[in-house]
Amino acid sequence: MLDAVMFVATLVSKSSDIDVQLDRVRTMTALRSTSQLTKEDNRVLGEIYSYLENYLVKKEALRSFTPDSIREKVSDYLHGKSTSLLMFELLVPAEKSQLDQLNGDKKAYDVERRPRLMVQAIQQLQDAQVEPDVWKVEGLDRYQECETIVATARRNGRDNVGCIILGRGEDATKVREWLTVAAGVPGFIGFAVGRTVFWDPLVAWRAGTTTREATVAEVARRYKQFVDTFDAARASSPARTG
Repeated sequence: MLDAVMFVATLVSKSSDIDVQLDRVRTMTALRSTSQLTKEDNRVLGEIYSYLENYLVKKEALRSFTPDSIREKVSDYLHGKSTSLLMFELLVPAEKSQLDQLNGDKKAYDVERRPRLMVQAIQQLQDAQVEPDVWKVEGLDRYQECETIVATARRNGRDNVGCIILGRGEDATKVREWLTVAAGVPGFIGFAVGRTVFWDPLVAWRAGTTTREATVAEVARRYKQFVDTFDAARASSPARTG
């Protein structure tokens, strides 16, 4: 099985065209399925292909951030050739000139500048025919800003589009604040928090200061804490229950 995985990695590294890469992986999967691989090997190959399809699409989006190339190679691909949905991770970091205007205050940028720029970015991408099913966005501090993001994501008949909050590596307190605000707004359907959940427990495990079992339990505890925060805020929101 190892040679099959290495073969996949070789194919991926030798081409920059997403359709060519996926066609090669499909061909490899079909050829390998007729050889002396076990049923389990073939199942794993299927999982590899599924993973690579998602990986290659994300890689292409990150590498080619221009309206035409994104529209043709990612949005159209996922809404045409693929059964996958498109989730677009929108990050709007401050430029140096913007921070200079705020005396280097990144928190001020998050509150005063970033929400408006996020709306503009979504509009520009939509106008370029980039049509995500889910927008994965940085957290916002005010309920009204979350409402504006959803309204923008769903403008002009895009009624089924959803939004989720990312963690951006912030501390647990800040992430809970973002989740509490967003959960109260219809259209925010969940969250995708990674490093805040697993980073510290994994660092401790790697350093040998904790066990694997304790690490798993801590990651699960942190994740469930965020789930409970989001669910509680959603359940208590008048906009959700009214």
